[in-house]
Amino acid sequence: MPSISSNYNILNNTEAWDVCHQILAAPTESAPIQAKLFCAQSIRSKILYDLHQVPRESRLELKDSLIGLLERTVQESKIVSTQLSVALANFSLQVLEWKDAIPEMVHKLQGHMTCLLEFLKVLPEEVSDPKRTSLSDDEFRQRTEELVQANATKVVQLLVDYVRTPESKEDHSLVFECLNSWLAEVSVEDIVGTPLLDLIFKAIHNEDTFEPAVDCVCSVIRETRDTAESMQTIQALYPKVVALRPNITACKDDPDAFRAYTRLFSEAGEAWHVLVAKNPSEFRELVECVAECTAFDEDLEVVQFTFYFWYCLKQMLVMPKFAESREALSDIYLKLIDVVIHHLQYPAGDNEQDLFNGDREEEDKFRSFRHEMGDVLKDCCAVVGSSYALQKAYDKVCTGLQEQKTWQEIEAPLFSMRAMAREVELSESEILPNIMKMLVQLPEHEKIRYAATLVLGRYTEWTAKHPDYLDFQLQYITNGFGTSSKSVMSAAAQALMHFCQDCAPLLTGYLEQLSPFYEKVAGELDLDSLYEVTDGIAHVIVAQPAERIRPALQHFGQPIVNRLLEKCQKPGSTPLYREIADEIELLTILVQIVKPDKQAQQSPTAEFVNELYPVLITALLEAHGKSSFVSERTCKFIKTCLHSCSVHLSPILASIAETLVAQFEKTHYGCYLWVSGAVIREFGDDMDGEVAIDAATKEAVWQFSVRQAVSFYRYLADVSSPAEVPDLIEDFFRLMSDVLMFFPFQHISSDLFEPSFNAALSALTLEQMEPLMATLHFLQDLLGYGYTSPPMSVRNRDSIPDNVRSTVVSLATNHGQQLCARLVSGLIFSFPRDCVTDASSLMLTLFQLVPSQQALEWLSATLNMLPEGSIGQEEKDKLLTRINGAMTSGDFKRVRTLLKDFTALYARRNVTPRSSHLQSLQNMVGNSFSYSS
Repeated sequence: MPSISSNYNILNNTEAWDVCHQILAAPTESAPIQAKLFCAQSIRSKILYDLHQVPRESRLELKDSLIGLLERTVQESKIVSTQLSVALANFSLQVLEWKDAIPEMVHKLQGHMTCLLEFLKVLPEEVSDPKRTSLSDDEFRQRTEELVQANATKVVQLLVDYVRTPESKEDHSLVFECLNSWLAEVSVEDIVGTPLLDLIFKAIHNEDTFEPAVDCVCSVIRETRDTAESMQTIQALYPKVVALRPNITACKDDPDAFRAYTRLFSEAGEAWHVLVAKNPSEFRELVECVAECTAFDEDLEVVQFTFYFWYCLKQMLVMPKFAESREALSDIYLKLIDVVIHHLQYPAGDNEQDLFNGDREEEDKFRSFRHEMGDVLKDCCAVVGSSYALQKAYDKVCTGLQEQKTWQEIEAPLFSMRAMAREVELSESEILPNIMKMLVQLPEHEKIRYAATLVLGRYTEWTAKHPDYLDFQLQYITNGFGTSSKSVMSAAAQALMHFCQDCAPLLTGYLEQLSPFYEKVAGELDLDSLYEVTDGIAHVIVAQPAERIRPALQHFGQPIVNRLLEKCQKPGSTPLYREIADEIELLTILVQIVKPDKQAQQSPTAEFVNELYPVLITALLEAHGKSSFVSERTCKFIKTCLHSCSVHLSPILASIAETLVAQFEKTHYGCYLWVSGAVIREFGDDMDGEVAIDAATKEAVWQFSVRQAVSFYRYLADVSSPAEVPDLIEDFFRLMSDVLMFFPFQHISSDLFEPSFNAALSALTLEQMEPLMATLHFLQDLLGYGYTSPPMSVRNRDSIPDNVRSTVVSLATNHGQQLCARLVSGLIFSFPRDCVTDASSLMLTLFQLVPSQQALEWLSATLNMLPEGSIGQEEKDKLLTRINGAMTSGDFKRVRTLLKDFTALYARRNVTPRSSHLQSLQNMVGNSFSYSS
């Protein structure tokens, strides 16, 4: 097999060790800090990924050299010494021969405490991920126990002893950073029982140690989340935490300090929210501390730290058994509503059209924040009850109107009403009637009308239960279409859609009034708003008596059809294509929502479609099918018709199939393939028992899929690379997955079988996630027919005929080496992260179809294709031995894990920017595809 060519730079060579060492050991005047930093980072990377280049007998010598470099550079540059500390930490994990690593480091560096602290700080984090090394699970577990768990108590004691010495003054911050790294490795009970806890809280009041001390407190608090087991610890911590409350007010002018305190109190609240719910009087002060932080209005990003606490506590308080606690804390939640509504206010400004002075990023952040605050309002509403919560908002609007306050102070409580809608009971009758009457009488102002309209649209389910309030609300909404404000018109469209969806039975008599209204506003609305209004009208059509549905569809649909037929006569242009696509979308919405019963004898929607299809669709595609806009929207319409009407479209099935085949041969647009999949799904089988598909129809659908596949193979053979048509490849393999689902035995026994596999092999050289996922899923299903029973992902659950199974196994045997190489190269060089699990599963399926020795030979040959020096023989043998052991014991999940871990480690070690991975992939697997029918 050919070897992968690679352009290694100096970092990939063994000489890099000596070069980096020489530069790090050189005086600063001859080697600048930037060069030393680069070399320190390189040493770190090479220890992590290239330690196999260092002979075992030389590794302890390398360790002594690294320690010497650390002692030398700590006086020159902290950032360089940190990189060397990380290197030593990784070295200590991987070199099992280095016994008593931490005691040795303590002994050698006791005169250089800064060096020692740097090393100890990074060690726990650097040894936390087993996938970053080639160690086995047992080796990794044993090594971390030796390095971390066995030394945790001693390290913490060392830090406590050192911080009490006068010499530690310059290292105080580093001491607490180091302590924070090790706190998770010791029992919190052991910490609370020592002077260490007082030491940490005392450090909070020291400017030099404030941040790391807060981090330490948060780490300790996190370890007490299991409140039942940590009660004694919490009782010791709680008084010290709430004693920090005065600092909230004291540091409001210091954003960084306030952020840290907010994080601390929020962390405590989240960890102990169960205790708060059980003992509200005892833990009330903690809730008040968090509420005080939430009220901060200088930095809304800091306020967001508290949101999860309010959610956690709400989840407890709404339980019936915590009713008394809910009552005890409801006053805090009521005040929180006031705070939140205040935060919701837009900034004041003279220019209402640009309140953020052109800062779009700040505006987007504020809008996002408002919706997060809306979630907090829902929590408040659930705790205090919807009537009390709405009353708060209602009173603020009334007060704002009486006192003639700014529109911002009126709009914010309106937004809060909208945000709380989901938590309001449909039976609420105390405050919502007053709100509904008030909303339609608000003074005319664009921002206020916009907010009020959206509120009405959010409470349409309530209105459906209270029809007396429907008329004046509907009038207010439709009046919004007569304003000059695009935002108000957009809100009105959205509100009308919700009204029609939720109140459709009450609006059946309004259909004649809606028709002229629809025609009038259609040309004035933006596209999204027009879609929303059309959606609403479709829901009103659905609510009509059965005999009136088809006439209603024709009444609203025929004008759209007529406009499209007119456009068929016009010369093509991009604006025209977009107009056609938008008109087709309106028909799609009507058909999507007005769904018939599949088991009904007649379908008014299908009758409508059967009539317009031969008149409209063929003409459209003949005239303007070369436009991707027109083709894609038309395919979406056809797919929607198939899903909505299913077998009721049998009269035009042959016409649909012929259209899809002809247009795909003409354009090679992928949309014709994904709608072909819908044909197969609707007419390929009747296993659900809903409808009966006759044998002739099934055979016709199979032949249709053959024609589409052959057309695709011919086209793919003509393109120079799959990378030219990734979207088309995705659409094709999604189609082929449908073919396998409904016609598996026909496909495997046909002349399409090997070409489909070869096309999939070619597609595995792509780098885009979606086409790769479609290809991997297809191959997984295809190889699944090599088993005695079909895979769970396929529809046909019959036993697999022997000839079908042997065909699949023969394919796997003959082409397994190719597939193995493509999967390994993809996992290393090109597959996106989300494809890794599926690729590993496919590899496992392949290995299970053949004798384990053959699978190991494939894998060994594939490993030999990797660049020389990128993997040591010892590491290669170790991997093959582990996989062989796992396969022998039948632990195939272990095989998949080993492969995933190895390819991930190799990729981190060798790929980008340290190698030309695309060229490596091409050389390893190629990407050509040929086909002859």
